[in-house]
Amino acid sequence: MRIKNLINFKRNLELLGGPLKDYQGDGNSQQAIRILSDGSTSTLRIKANITKSMISIPNASQITVYGLSKETRNKIMQSQASVRLYAWYDGQQKELVFRGGILNCVVNREDTDIPITLISLDGQGGFMRAPVSVSYTNGIQLKDVVKDVAGKIPGVTIDDSRIDVSGQVGFSGMAYAGGAKEFLDRLGGQYGFSWSINNGVFEAVSDKRGFNVETLLGAGVLIKASPILSGPAQQQIGTDIQALYVPGVSPAQFVRLQSSINTELNGRYKVHTMNLNLDTKADSWTMSIQSYRQG
Repeated sequence: MRIKNLINFKRNLELLGGPLKDYQGDGNSQQAIRILSDGSTSTLRIKANITKSMISIPNASQITVYGLSKETRNKIMQSQASVRLYAWYDGQQKELVFRGGILNCVVNREDTDIPITLISLDGQGGFMRAPVSVSYTNGIQLKDVVKDVAGKIPGVTIDDSRIDVSGQVGFSGMAYAGGAKEFLDRLGGQYGFSWSINNGVFEAVSDKRGFNVETLLGAGVLIKASPILSGPAQQQIGTDIQALYVPGVSPAQFVRLQSSINTELNGRYKVHTMNLNLDTKADSWTMSIQSYRQG
């Protein structure tokens, strides 16, 4: 994906709250909340901080809305279970940047706009406590085991194209009873893959590979880049990148750095962890990426 200068593009955030089936045609629309912000004076301010990774901990978000009525704030706090946040530039398709379950709502009544902050976890944090009891015969494919275990996590969608692991599980089969997270972590350590839940979808990818999507980060997008160094010789193994928000970038995908200042850092990197800072009425509209060289 090639991105031109995004500085002057109009920014948009859309927050959906409540029973998300309302937006699929089966729910009670009076219980759902939709807030659209494009930065204009006629719309409310939305600010979001979102952290995503491939290290088997829940992706998290803090989404703050300013200027809501007391009735709407109470509606969110009393009855809302889930949120979806979309981000996009004018003229582009909206992108789902976070989907999760609300853990807590915090209201700041000392601020004149009385902002409410929704603290949420991807997959509603279900995989942190999901129990499994499984057994497998010898020769079963690793991918089938991973899909089976992940499919037992409540509220998680399985997409075959988002599971890129290979190999067979043991010569004597395998049995396990305990937490799904612990079992997937054990398999990941043994067979060399990372996993997470991204916008409600289970993802797993070999440590030697990544999802075959690459985004160019260069002029008009890149803000700064600095090396990640390791070992006695301080060898560069990756790069910390700060850039304007670019739709489609996600952990386990690739970015191609093209810096005119630090040319020695240029190259292809696999995204490990990323943080989105999005605000429709402030300067924050950036992503910070921790990435590593592949191979």
